[in-house]
Amino acid sequence: MVVHFPIVPALPPAGHPEQSKSSIGAEALKPARGKWVRWSVRFVRFALFLLAIVSLRRQLGDIGFRDLRANLQSHGWVNIALSLGLTGASFLAMGSFDVIGLRSLRTAAARKIPAAFSMATAMVANAFSQSVGVAFLTGGAIRMRAYSRFGLGKADVVRLTSFVTITAIVGLMVTGAVVFLTSSGVTRIARFEVRLATIGALVALPLLLYVCWLLSKPGKRYGKGKWSFNVPDRATIAQQLGMSSLDWILAATVLFFLMPPSISLAYRTFLPAFFVAQTIATLSHVPGGAGVFETLLVGLLAHSAPAKIAILASLLIYRLFYYLIPLLGAVAVAAVYELKTAGRSPTPMPSSPLVEDGSS
Repeated sequence: MVVHFPIVPALPPAGHPEQSKSSIGAEALKPARGKWVRWSVRFVRFALFLLAIVSLRRQLGDIGFRDLRANLQSHGWVNIALSLGLTGASFLAMGSFDVIGLRSLRTAAARKIPAAFSMATAMVANAFSQSVGVAFLTGGAIRMRAYSRFGLGKADVVRLTSFVTITAIVGLMVTGAVVFLTSSGVTRIARFEVRLATIGALVALPLLLYVCWLLSKPGKRYGKGKWSFNVPDRATIAQQLGMSSLDWILAATVLFFLMPPSISLAYRTFLPAFFVAQTIATLSHVPGGAGVFETLLVGLLAHSAPAKIAILASLLIYRLFYYLIPLLGAVAVAAVYELKTAGRSPTPMPSSPLVEDGSS
């Protein structure tokens, strides 16, 4: 395999005065480069914490604590406990995306990362991403910071973050398609009524094509160098589909247990509305779908003013349980981690083996 190197000017012979100057210049650049890396890392840390604080302020600003307490009491402690427990289960399921993705990288650095550490990193990354937004960048920055200490290269962190993002999208498509195809209801899009089964078929078609393509090319590598990636094997695909679907079902069930007791709502009726609202909110790219998700869900489920108010109160509690509490936990975990590693120099980011061997 031919490896291309950048064209550089010829160096003077050893011992030549110009050679000595060149060596001195190169040595002088090393501390400067190290200082630049340290300041870049500090800037990323500060930016993430600033975004988290802004997100917390935005979410807390909408909460009236008296109304919140009254609504919490109306739901009953059993439903509250179930919702909190399912929230934890959902974040564990999301954490497994990193474990599966790291295993699929098949590099020595990825194998060094303990499963418990990758689960914790993933839960922090997901808590930041879903509240702050720009999931690929925020999640990627947190993973870069955490996994670089094990020698995971930049290209592999990008591959891992891409894998996690695709896993979440595929899971939404799988669960949405199944829910819509098994529903006999209709929904209104603009001025048109559309059967949910039709939406399910439209979602299922590209999903089936994607899965068939994956199953026909297990382990095949596409691209070159740092832009290359391996198609997951069949076991990884099964885990990817299973865990991501489980995560979305858990997320939906958290909200179902928080639905107003005054509204008689069947789980089978609730799920299609949740996935229609969640799909459109995801496509909007608004952090956490805030505002978009609530407006759509209220429109789909509420048919009277009291029902709208009750559902909005339940959605507020859902934001508290599924977004705000995990974000607070993520900020605390990240702060403890930064305090522990404050005195250490950032780990140099090695090149990915795929860059070094030039394979394709």
